[in-house]
Formats: sequence, structure tokens, C-alpha cells
Amino acid sequence: MEKNRPCYGIYSFYSDHKSVISEFLDSVRDADEIILCDTGSTDGSSDVIKKFISRNPGTNIKVVSVSISPWRYDDIRNIGLSLISRNIDLCICLDIGEILVPGWKSILDDYYNPEIARYEYYVKVRRPDSESIVTESRIHRNRGCFWKHPVYEELIMDAPGNVRMIPRLMITRMVSEPKHDIIRLLQRYIKEHPSSWIPLWRIAEAYLEKGSLMEAHIFADKALLLCDCEKSKPYALKARICLAEGLYEDALHYLDHAILYKNDFHLCVEKAKILSKLGHHMEAYVIMKEAMKKLPDNAPHSFGWNREFDEFMEKEKILGLEEISGGQV
Repeated sequence: MEKNRPCYGIYSFYSDHKSVISEFLDSVRDADEIILCDTGSTDGSSDVIKKFISRNPGTNIKVVSVSISPWRYDDIRNIGLSLISRNIDLCICLDIGEILVPGWKSILDDYYNPEIARYEYYVKVRRPDSESIVTESRIHRNRGCFWKHPVYEELIMDAPGNVRMIPRLMITRMVSEPKHDIIRLLQRYIKEHPSSWIPLWRIAEAYLEKGSLMEAHIFADKALLLCDCEKSKPYALKARICLAEGLYEDALHYLDHAILYKNDFHLCVEKAKILSKLGHHMEAYVIMKEAMKKLPDNAPHSFGWNREFDEFMEKEKILGLEEISGGQV
């Protein structure tokens, strides 16, 4: 181990994840410690891990069998975190379907500061039909923190601490069907925290994913009524629900409300996409130009690929000029 270099510990859990666990292990092999909680695998995932350990004897992997009933994501994360050794400086909480980018240790070495409590970074989220970039903050110091809430769990720090932004893509995640009933877990979250808007917004998202659009609207509206609600998020969700209903003008209405509360890049991109569908190409192009000014330096584009983003802007510019000239460009 290099002198003065921080020690990195990774904790995660798995059940029947045989199809993805090899790629996960390859990406984390350079960690100083890896904690994996087996929550009841029956598909041979544990055999894959054993073979990996035999081929990589220098990799420090600990596998622990865990049974949780009723299931809660905060419980499994807290068990993994509790097993991290005291000599670890920085913890990385991962799902088994997440892949760390090559060179992740060097990136963290450059940004590590023992006074920082947690780090924000970019994650590429891959779905069967799309890609997006989101920010997360599940890299944190190894002391004074714990996970809370049965689903969409939040890392709670015992004492306030600074958060540092790493303007780099750190993780790629392939979205898959959850192995637990998310709506049931969110109902428990709402029962435990009836004054919080967050589980109401999350359950509205879950109903949208299921295609239950009326329920999605109802819970998004309930979230908007609560104090301290970050209103841009339920309004942006209402826009997505309207899009699923084919109500583009209504979607624009709710997106405009969301942008009033948080005028950021991602919301502007979504508005530009809707304007494009409605044939308002020059307006979409202008909004995209303005959205670019809201991106921090070195930030990945919302579309996931710079080329796709640039092609969209160029297409809207050409169509917008045709729109203005009446088709004569």
C-alpha cells in the first residue's frame, strides 16, 4: 500500500445476481476491502465469488450470509457498513449492478480530504431504451454515519460535514427490475414519516413506472401540499405523468412550474424535448443553448453522450430556421 494513500472499502449485497456479479467484482478488485452480504442467493452467485477469490488471492473480499425479515434496504446497508474495518478511510456503497469506472482509485486519490464527510459524483444510468446522467453521494467517510428509511435510503451523518463534488463519471448502473416490492416499502416509509414529502414523491414515481397514472398524480399532489417540499421534483414528475398520458401542453405547464423552483440543465432539456415534439423547434434550440450555461465545468451531458446532445441541438437549429422562414432555408 502506498504511503499516505487513503484506504478504500466497498460494501454491497447480493441475492440472485449471477448474471452481473462478475463485472461488478472486476471493477472493485483494487479496493482495500470488499464486504459482500449474501441475502439468500440460490442461483450460483456465491460460486462465482468463490471462483473470483481463487483467481485473485490478493483481493480482500469478505462474504457474510444475512437474513432480513421484513426486508429493508437501510438494514442491509447498515450491516455491510458495520463490517467495514476501522482502518478504512473512505467507504463506497454500491449496488451489485453498479460498475466503478476504470481508474476510480486515482480519481478518489485526487479528491480525497479527511475533513470531507461525503462526496457527490456522476452516475450513468442505463435502461433498455435510454441513458441518463445523475448525481449521487454514496461515497463517505468511515465514521459517524448510518442509513435510514426502508427504501430510497438516506445516509445520515451524526455530525454535520462538508460535501465535495467530484466532477467525474464514477459509476455505471444498469437498471433492472427490483427484487422487492418497492411500493410496499414506500408505504412503510410514508407510515414512518408521514410529514415527509419524499416518500410521497417516490411512490408517485413508482406508480408511474407501473402505469398507474391516476395514483401517480394523487401522490405527487400530496407531496406538493407538504411543508419543506422541494417543489421542482413533484412538478417535474407531474410533467412526466402528463407525457405518459399524451398531454404535451399540460406537461409543459408543469415543467414551467418546476423550472420556476429550480432552473437547472436537466429540466430545461426535458422542456426542449417536449417543445420539439410540439414543433416549436427554434424555442427548443434557444432553451438548449441557455441550458448549456447551467452545466458545471467538465459535467457530463444529460443525454449521456455529447454527440447525441450536439446532434439534437443541431437538428433543432435547422428545423427552427425552417420554422422561421416558412420552410425556405
